[in-house]
Amino acid sequence: QDFTKKANVYAPIKGRVISLKESTDPVFSNGKYGDGVAIMPETNLVVSAAEGRVESISQTKNSVTIISDEGVEIIIHIGINTSELKGKFFEVFVSEGDRVRVGDPIIEFEKNAIELRGYSLITSEVIANSSQYASIKKITDFALEQKPLIEIW
Repeated sequence: QDFTKKANVYAPIKGRVISLKESTDPVFSNGKYGDGVAIMPETNLVVSAAEGRVESISQTKNSVTIISDEGVEIIIHIGINTSELKGKFFEVFVSEGDRVRVGDPIIEFEKNAIELRGYSLITSEVIANSSQYASIKKITDFALEQKPLIEIW
């Protein structure tokens, strides 16, 4: 693979962008799963962040991994500890192995119902194969669906 080429990862949801460290997500904030960003969502629909293939969907419906056509492994994880909801309030529109394009609906969630139960909906977008790239950087402080959010090379 040619890693000199730049790739963009798109925003999966609209909202203010913060660093993973600020997200307080115990799973992703330490960078163990890769570099990326966190988004404070203003809407309730997660869309595909790349053109590629759905690699996996968590059983609890709050997380999806997409592998872009350039080979970028993108984890989109909705909320903090929302797996405790065991899929309640989440609806998934894709299956493992599906081809997706930027902006295709992936997961819809009931924002109010989840927040009423005390969960944060901070959504992490993590590049799982970060170590293969020289640079992963956020390119905006406000995420808009179908607009580039992370630049990779």
